[in-house]
Amino acid sequence: MTQPSHEDSHRDRLKRSQTTRRDHAVRGTERLSRSTDAKPKAPKLSPSEKSVLPTEPDEMLCPALRHPPPSATTPQASVPISPMLQVVFGLVVLGMVMLLVGVALGSNWGALRAFISGRPSSALPSNEVRVTPRASATPNLVAPAGVALANQKRVGIVSGHRGNDSGSVCADGYTEAELVYQVSVAVASQLRARGYAVDILDEFDTRLDGYESSVFVSIHADSCTYYNDLLTGFKVARSELSAVPAIEDKLVACLRDRYGKSTGLKWNSNTITHDMTNYHAFRKIAPQTPAVIIELGFLNLDRETLQKRTNKVIEGVLDGILCFAAPN
Repeated sequence: MTQPSHEDSHRDRLKRSQTTRRDHAVRGTERLSRSTDAKPKAPKLSPSEKSVLPTEPDEMLCPALRHPPPSATTPQASVPISPMLQVVFGLVVLGMVMLLVGVALGSNWGALRAFISGRPSSALPSNEVRVTPRASATPNLVAPAGVALANQKRVGIVSGHRGNDSGSVCADGYTEAELVYQVSVAVASQLRARGYAVDILDEFDTRLDGYESSVFVSIHADSCTYYNDLLTGFKVARSELSAVPAIEDKLVACLRDRYGKSTGLKWNSNTITHDMTNYHAFRKIAPQTPAVIIELGFLNLDRETLQKRTNKVIEGVLDGILCFAAPN
């Protein structure tokens, strides 16, 4: 058999070497291709390592995404309130609650006290202040001038000379206006105690125009100057142009009878003047208002009765009005 030459052997080794390098290159390419297509396998973890892995998708986010920064609508953490502010706030709330409770119970305080004391409301002492509902409150018995309440009689009393002058003046300074005002106030007080509405009017009171009442009496007194022994006693007169003469005559008669009996002063019709029967107030008040003027006596000869027995003077005027306004 013919032996290969040295040159042929060299060519064969070179060819095998090239073939080997090509085969390694192909296999390397195939391995690279398989490594890019294959899915990575999860590493094997121990039980302790598995326990710390996130279990929820949100937990796999980065901390900045898991806990976004607070926005304008995200509630902020409350600032702790100091103990002193808590005490003040508590006192304010307690005060408001007590105020509301007081308002709610104020309209029935008497009943609440009766409940606490264990007594019925009717057993409370007579001096207890009882609050009644506004709707059932007792009406004020003193109505505006010239306006009487239902079933209530009104009396108008002119305190002679009041608001204008002093009237007759005695040497020691005692005046007619002083006396008649004392009498007017006392009579008005007694009438109000009996349920009458009473107006004490000045001599030229603006309320006189169109004034209406059940009784109208103007109170005066005569001169303090001595002229003679005949100037003593009292007198009563109505208007000479009266629209209701019969009614006013009855009022005159009542005052004449009751005042004379109470004071003991005599009736002196001889000294009734035109100024009395044409008294200015008669022309101002409502024509249907029964009205008279009374002269209580003379401040000279009758002064002891007028000044020292004033209670009898008051009683006489009061009884005369009641005789007319509330006859038996």
